[in-house]
Amino acid sequence: NIEIIVVNDGSTDLSENIIYEIQSMDSRIKLFNKENGGQSSARNFGISKVSGDYICFVDCDDYVDSNMILEMLDYSRKYNLDLIVSGMMFDYVEEGYTKQINFERKEYSFKKNVIGNIIYDSCKNGLIYSPCNKLYKTLLINEYNLEFPTSTEPIEDIFFNCEYIKRIRSIGVLDKAYYHYIKRNVESTVSRYHKNLEKMTILRNKKLGELFNKYNMKKDKHEKWLASEYIGGKANCISNIY
Repeated sequence: NIEIIVVNDGSTDLSENIIYEIQSMDSRIKLFNKENGGQSSARNFGISKVSGDYICFVDCDDYVDSNMILEMLDYSRKYNLDLIVSGMMFDYVEEGYTKQINFERKEYSFKKNVIGNIIYDSCKNGLIYSPCNKLYKTLLINEYNLEFPTSTEPIEDIFFNCEYIKRIRSIGVLDKAYYHYIKRNVESTVSRYHKNLEKMTILRNKKLGELFNKYNMKKDKHEKWLASEYIGGKANCISNIY
């Protein structure tokens, strides 16, 4: 019992025709056409059209395993969890291999200190960043008017996740990977030049710092991780120039 919201963000190829064809065979699919506004704009538009209790995101180049929604939804409903996070698979198309990142174990919690530990694990393994390996509650998104910022590329994902996670009272993680992130050797939002990358790097670390403070993550290991994240961001700024 799902709805599949497809946002055609001003595509100029045959995407619209393809979706119409698939839509004729599956009534769960809802197609919305809009002028091109970028990834954040498309996601925010999609959120505004949601009628269900939960939201997950799938980017146009990627795909998910058929059991992803069912297993994440069952886990969330069983314990009434505000956020579900799973592993991810990175499919390197040209190289012909897949890299999989998972949590070590399946767990959930309503305790603030345990939620903090899970967040820290998500930071270390990199699963904190993407919105596509997560199941969100629509109620929380709407209650706090959360959106993907349209002027913070390429950090809009972690910005949204930090704002959402600061509001949760429970979290669950699954020791499985369902989402396939397709990696190709072409220009993307993570590889092309960004004019304000240094400013965005500072903002990203500010948001992560706020999240750490929210869950009292102030130990040496937390401070060291934030520092290394900041240094890594600075290195990306240099690469961005050259």
